[in-house]
Amino acid sequence: MTSLRISNLTIRAKETVLVENVSTELKTGELVVLLGPNGAGKTSLIRGALGLIKPSSGTSQLNGTEVSSISPTERAQQVSYLPQIRPLAWPNRVRDVVALGRFSHGATIGRLSEQDQSAVDAAISACDLTHLQDRSADTLSGGELARMHCARAFAAWRRGWSAGGRAPASRAIAATASRENRARGWPALRVGMSSSRRVSARRIASRSGP
Repeated sequence: MTSLRISNLTIRAKETVLVENVSTELKTGELVVLLGPNGAGKTSLIRGALGLIKPSSGTSQLNGTEVSSISPTERAQQVSYLPQIRPLAWPNRVRDVVALGRFSHGATIGRLSEQDQSAVDAAISACDLTHLQDRSADTLSGGELARMHCARAFAAWRRGWSAGGRAPASRAIAATASRENRARGWPALRVGMSSSRRVSARRIASRSGP
């Protein structure tokens, strides 16, 4: 079971306040939607809460442990983070990109355990990529790329919670996967300008942009 607790988190970029004094908690099995206009600090809040950037003040705890004391590998085993911008360093097979989600569990390309193979297969199937898994990633459409990156995040879900902004092409897939994994006790945090009324979630409103 996984939880994330944010206490009085403030993040600054030089003199600009990006996030100010935010406190909230993601509990086991909960779906939380973080809403706000462009520039409101949604991405900065997530990155600060996960320890990807250093906050100016405040704390963030993952399963009761301060995130600054968690190694990148340990964090990746507990959290799947899907950012809004997802550049590819090099073209590769879709299946190999999805398999990168297993690296935090000790896997390497060409040396996937039976558990790793099963996780990759399930992620590819959930994101409707079976017919594309042998294609080169640089031949995919924008929507197909979004699904591939969703699958990479899903493949890491041996345990943990998911966070990130997602393109419309992958929204229904993300909602379904979040629902299935929350049933297993993993909370999920989603980011957007608005939220579908068909998805039951606790919502966090972010301030207006600067």
